[in-house]
Amino acid sequence: MLISVIINCYNGEKYLKETLNSIKRQSYSNFELIFWDNKSTDNSKNIFLEYNDPRFKYFLSDIHTNLPTARNLSIKKVKGDLISFIDADDIWDERKLEEQVIFFADNDVSAVFTDINTIDCHGKVLTRGKFNKFTNNHKWTNFFLKNFIVSFSSLIFRKDVVNKFDNNYHIIYDFDFVMKLSLRKKIIYLNKTLTSYRVHAKNESLLNRDLELTEKLQWIQNAKNINFFSQFKNFEYCKNDFYYSYCLNLYLKKINIAKIKFFFDNISWGKHKIKILILFCLPFFLINALRKKRI
Repeated sequence: MLISVIINCYNGEKYLKETLNSIKRQSYSNFELIFWDNKSTDNSKNIFLEYNDPRFKYFLSDIHTNLPTARNLSIKKVKGDLISFIDADDIWDERKLEEQVIFFADNDVSAVFTDINTIDCHGKVLTRGKFNKFTNNHKWTNFFLKNFIVSFSSLIFRKDVVNKFDNNYHIIYDFDFVMKLSLRKKIIYLNKTLTSYRVHAKNESLLNRDLELTEKLQWIQNAKNINFFSQFKNFEYCKNDFYYSYCLNLYLKKINIAKIKFFFDNISWGKHKIKILILFCLPFFLINALRKKRI
């Protein structure tokens, strides 16, 4: 089966060679690489074009777009039956594609994701086998509402399961995509550490924390309205967790108490509500320390 690997790149020169080398070294060779250049102004294009490999295909966007739009545009270029995205700073084990593609012999399987390491800007492992305690014995939708363990760079999915990524979400589009996929399709967790997710100061979710939290609130509200997810047991936990994170962010920014109270009142009694009460009993510098640890 032909796998279409996609890199959506905007000024990714710092780690790009490591990512490209990890793709080129794949033991499964039946893939194409779609490199979607989102109007980079650094040396990303030249780095990519150094690779003399007919499987490596370069595309330049007409305009700079947000990431979900870039994902949607790049999908239109694929020729494979399977799609796998990798961010321009992440790394794959050389066996990743080979280990995952086997599962698609089962026509009912629509997606496969792997365990991950997290690495720092120097490639040093921060956490090894982050999700190895989990198994496939779950109803994934309910499970993901409490334990979202899918790193998007670890995922392979069938081309026919994706229509497009929701442009209403600039940060959590991948969460939204996987959650919707879990409602109707068979997903497999491969309990092997075959993906390394890089954590650094320019991660989009860290740079856009306020937007991420706002989108999570929007997602919860949309989920309530369409009733796809609110029927699941762990939906209440997910809502409380998102509201708690939003309250904490408001508190650290010293936003007025009335706004914090609104979200506090909408959190069910339990550990999230207790955590917020503790916020008002701890010195501010301790709260900052806890927040950094959480991130």
